[in-house]
Amino acid sequence: MGKEYTTDILEVSGAFCDYNDDPGTAGQIFERRAADSSSQWVNPPNFSPVYLKTKLVNTTIVDVREFGVTACLNTTPEISNGGISVTSSSAITITDGGIYKVTAMVQSDSSRPRGSLNMTVGVDGVFNQAVAGMGFVRNSNGTDEASTTWAGILFIGANSVLNLAFLNESNTGFTSVIDGAKSSITLRKIAVGFV
Repeated sequence: MGKEYTTDILEVSGAFCDYNDDPGTAGQIFERRAADSSSQWVNPPNFSPVYLKTKLVNTTIVDVREFGVTACLNTTPEISNGGISVTSSSAITITDGGIYKVTAMVQSDSSRPRGSLNMTVGVDGVFNQAVAGMGFVRNSNGTDEASTTWAGILFIGANSVLNLAFLNESNTGFTSVIDGAKSSITLRKIAVGFV
């Protein structure tokens, strides 16, 4: 698998041409050719692009000791196209089932020392995916922020709901505040698939 770069902004002046100096047409994708590693414009696979990116909202997580649905989603996506929508502050509904790349990044802070905010995703309220647990906050010498990133490839059935969930790991009563403006979740359909 080759490298993948995701960006929110791409500016091109003039035409972006392939190895034949062909600028392609609307809706085509740029693909690397196996024969000589050059690139060419091709028609996309037999599914329409399905993607969504939404910010989170400021959310306080207090003494949560097991994963459960967390109401933390901004219900107005930054970008969205077909088959997927934020249907509530705790649910992203996928009507176009398939294989999705899901990435969530959360910026949080804590007023307690040695706190750790863990995150996972669930489908239809079942939280059996990997856990991201790198949100440890030392809270010493002015360091009271951390980020946690979860990324995975999921088979998501049609009309399923994706949820985010958090828990605190600390020896003391722990409060963590998610900074919604610096946190987001992105879903992108990468292949047709059935669950």
